[in-house]
Amino acid sequence: MFHVAERVGHYHVEPYREWHYLEATKGLYAWQDAHKTARLYGDRGPAWTLFLGDQILATAGVVVIHPGLGEAWAVLTDAGRAHPLRVVRAIARRLTAIIEAERLRRCQAHVVQAHAPAVRLLLLLGFAVETPLRAYGPNGEDFLMMVRYPPAPEVPRG
Repeated sequence: MFHVAERVGHYHVEPYREWHYLEATKGLYAWQDAHKTARLYGDRGPAWTLFLGDQILATAGVVVIHPGLGEAWAVLTDAGRAHPLRVVRAIARRLTAIIEAERLRRCQAHVVQAHAPAVRLLLLLGFAVETPLRAYGPNGEDFLMMVRYPPAPEVPRG
């Protein structure tokens, strides 16, 4: 799906590579086997990475669990959070394309309930809270199961 690098100005999108995830999450998830997760994301569904020059802004994709069901994931770097409109537009456009190409009936995401920016991002992308997941995280954090069903909402312009 995303096999050729797409360039817009000095921003560009490349197909996902394991090192993108490792670089974007460096030092973030001490509890996680980052190499295993990076491989999983590369092997189980379409994914891509947004760059500004040689800096990773975001890496994201969808793990296809079975036909019709996908699990969305994304990692925004500090540099990506400094370019929120560009990042949200890139994720929205590609997420919609993945949902359509994979013919997903349901796209879900797990998010730490207390991580307000991540919850807002998912809401902007058309996800809705389905249910809380109490003590779901590796340190007992509460998560939210969020879900998006097609058709996708319009992406805000501005």
